[in-house]
Parts: sequence; structure tokens; C-alpha cells
Amino acid sequence: MPAELSQLDERYIVPMSAIGASSSVASLLDSGVSVDYVNGQGWTPLVSACFAGHKSVAAMLIERGASISQSTPHGNPLKVACRQGHVECVRLLLDAGCVPDWETLAACHPACASLVKQRCSAAGSVGQALRGLSAVVAAQELRRPAMGKVCS
Repeated sequence: MPAELSQLDERYIVPMSAIGASSSVASLLDSGVSVDYVNGQGWTPLVSACFAGHKSVAAMLIERGASISQSTPHGNPLKVACRQGHVECVRLLLDAGCVPDWETLAACHPACASLVKQRCSAAGSVGQALRGLSAVVAAQELRRPAMGKVCS
């Protein structure tokens, strides 16, 4: 990172990605900000762009070398885009090489589920994904507290 790039400049890349400000994101990257910068809350530019559904920013970040599989406390870019229902971002990430797993399928918004299932079956992993999903559902049922009376 160049010496003239301040820490404040770095911090702008995540919110600029989240609001879809492609020219600002490009300028920050050109000035030396890391494409995989992680802010204090665990967001990366790609995860924030995918969360907000900004496909053009996500595409630029991928073209500039952003990690498509970087895990954050919020999930990886594919899981975040799936959870939010941003079909175009999901398609972009799948085309870029993201491989969906059963956790991603479990977190999928209905708008993205068929696309993810289609990619899983094309990769021959839908059976594994569905078996894993069944295991997650069963584990969640075991952890669910017993329902008590709400009213007397």
C-alpha cells in the first residue's frame, strides 16, 4: 500500500461497494487499497457488494482479483448473495467458479435456490448437498427448545 494512502481511504471501499459506487471503488483500488480489505466489522468489498446486489461492482472486484471464496463472519460472497436473493450476483459468482455447498443451499432465498440446485446437480453434488441439508435440519430440530405456554 502506498504511504500516501491513509487508513481512512481504506475504510471507504466497503461502504462504496455496498452503495454501488463503481467509480469510487475503482479509484480506491487504483490508489492501492486491497481488493480483499476487511473492515472492523468483517466485511469485504465483494461481500458488501453481493449483500446489496450490486452486480457491476461485484464483477469489477472479481476482475481485479477479489477472492470469491473468502469467508467472513457474514458468510462468503455466494452465501451472502443467496441469502439476500440477488440472483444476478449469484449467477456472477457461480460463473466465476464459486462452488455451492449444503450450507449455501440451506441459506438460499427462494429466488436463488433453483439456480444453486441446478449448479449443484451439474457438478454432481446435489445429492451430497441435500443429504447435508437434511442433517442440518435434523440438528436444528434437536436444538430447538420445547415450546411452553405463552398465556395462562
